[in-house]
Amino acid sequence: MNSGIEGISAPIFGGDRDVIGSLTLIGDLGRMAMLREEALIEVVQKTTDLISESLK
Repeated sequence: MNSGIEGISAPIFGGDRDVIGSLTLIGDLGRMAMLREEALIEVVQKTTDLISESLK
């Protein structure tokens, strides 16, 4: 994508479990490196799980 930029994405599922979108966290590589990657992944996944659940 862009040099110096990092992103983490997770799918959003509709009521029939088809992927209807995604949520992406994008940030400067230097700033993202200051945070634990596993923690960022967990936040994005939990958020998309909540969104998906609300669409059922």
